[in-house]
Amino acid sequence: MDITWVDGHAAAACPLCGSAGPHPSVVRYRAPYGDGPQRHLLRCAGCRSLFLDDLTPPPHVEDSPAVRHHIEFYVGLSAGVDVMADLLYKIDTVGVERFLEIGCGYGFSLDYARATFGWQVAGIDPGIIARTGALELGLDIAADYVMPGYDFRGRRFDLMLCSEVVEHVPDPPAFLAALRAGLADRGVLLLTTPDAEHVRPDTPMSTLLPILQPGFHLVLLTAASLDRALREAGFGHVEVWAQGATLVAAAANRPLAVHRAARVDADHYRAYLERFLKGRAPSPLVVGM
Repeated sequence: MDITWVDGHAAAACPLCGSAGPHPSVVRYRAPYGDGPQRHLLRCAGCRSLFLDDLTPPPHVEDSPAVRHHIEFYVGLSAGVDVMADLLYKIDTVGVERFLEIGCGYGFSLDYARATFGWQVAGIDPGIIARTGALELGLDIAADYVMPGYDFRGRRFDLMLCSEVVEHVPDPPAFLAALRAGLADRGVLLLTTPDAEHVRPDTPMSTLLPILQPGFHLVLLTAASLDRALREAGFGHVEVWAQGATLVAAAANRPLAVHRAARVDADHYRAYLERFLKGRAPSPLVVGM
């Protein structure tokens, strides 16, 4: 992937704060799909978020033998279930009964929450990996996109997880407002997204490439712009912090206790894995677990 650091300016409306610019141009690359369209990453002169000069979402990945092989490879390497489960320990979850994950992928967080906490769980993800996980794990995963006015099938949730999704959305403020509408009155949103402050020439490429996801990450937020976007979406209580090159946020309509350093409970995790494996025939999923 040829990533070039550039100087220059361009006029475009920031999808976070609406500033028209001109905005400094930071990075140029060719997106790895189609005929390799050129993209410029701009840094908003107002809120310092980063966004592409063309916010058209990338093409969908279609089912193919290569995709199916990738899914087997992903689950066979354990998929980082413990890292996903960590997030569920960052806040007090007393009173949580209904849990929704936006962009749930294979559904491991949902399966863990259902088995460990006894929550009613549901997911939203239109991807092929999610369709596979829904069948393998027996999960309720809707192949939908959350758009303004989305009604969540008439349900409201006590806890909502949205990990590594908002950076793929061309209109983050509208998306966050839609998520808030799906929460119960005392509901909490947990969110993660790459930290835009790490997009700089001295960042190692091993860290930079996952942040940029060239052509696929449309908007990258700073801690300040994420805090502002969540508050403007209507959340009265917001806490945002950096965890390595990732931003983590907890947002609610009420005061909430946040445990930034909390990790998955080791006893819970071991019990989950043992329960999952009991009586299952060998498969890539079982190898990963």
